[in-house]
Amino acid sequence: MPWWVALLLAISGILGGAPFWYARKLAREDGRPSDMPIVFGGSSNLFVVPRVLKEHSKRGDRWAGKALLMFWVGSAIPPVLICGLGIHDVWSR
Repeated sequence: MPWWVALLLAISGILGGAPFWYARKLAREDGRPSDMPIVFGGSSNLFVVPRVLKEHSKRGDRWAGKALLMFWVGSAIPPVLICGLGIHDVWSR
């Protein structure tokens, strides 16, 4: 694996992991375990984490809005990387 692919995946993991743990902390503080993301990397987190962060952002938590942006950027990196590598593979033939 090229170093830049590993770097992008590491950045994606950090940008996806930090908001996950922050959303988990916020849901725990609210006392709603049903809204708490359970497992990092699960497909349900694509709905649960943004919902928790967006709700807290609307209440005035500035960090929740920044964490939501980080989560979306971190979640967008792998599909864009896969598409980019596929296009590069086809284009370079």
